[in-house]
Amino acid sequence: MDALSSTGEGFSLSIDGETVLSPTVLLACGVEDNEPALPGVERAVRQTLLRTCPICDGFEVIGKRVGVIGGDGLGAREALFLQTYADQLTLIHVGAPDALTADERDRLARADITIVETPIESVELQIDRPRALCFSDSVRLEFDALYTALGITPRTGLALAIGAHHDESGRLVVDEHQQTSIPGLYAAGDMVRGLNQITTAQGEASIAATAMHNRLRGC
Repeated sequence: MDALSSTGEGFSLSIDGETVLSPTVLLACGVEDNEPALPGVERAVRQTLLRTCPICDGFEVIGKRVGVIGGDGLGAREALFLQTYADQLTLIHVGAPDALTADERDRLARADITIVETPIESVELQIDRPRALCFSDSVRLEFDALYTALGITPRTGLALAIGAHHDESGRLVVDEHQQTSIPGLYAAGDMVRGLNQITTAQGEASIAATAMHNRLRGC
């Protein structure tokens, strides 16, 4: 979908050069992961050398050496969450020093999670061997798994362009029927809430589809 606009009686959608009119629209555009500035990062994600969701696959790193690349409190929370599975954890903090609060640093220390705050100079991501990060002070650390916890960017541009409201995280605000602040415009999935799970998106889409059906029936 290239563009979305309101017609007063519904919506006009530009898709691959064609215009489609519709009385209602359901958006499920998802989010984009904010990836670390590492060489070959897309290939690394595809090969599960660099992971993004400990909720999905944390069980696969049980007992392994795990590094978490983070830039703020999200990285701290993800490292603490991964303690469910691994006890050799390192937070590679690439954000400003004050992006981690004193309380977060204290919680990490009490959990025996190491914090590394030296910039990453290079990375070794190879199949079937530990992943190593080389830092600017000649430190080289090896990990069995690396997670990135740099947050996401919601893909909400279509909705925001016609005035839909968003929350402080940039995600769309919807009511109990998944309708945005624009009547007839619905949204589901990661662009709405923060769990980022397919099952959540499916349930929200079912709620939205039912509401859209009833709206078209005049109910």
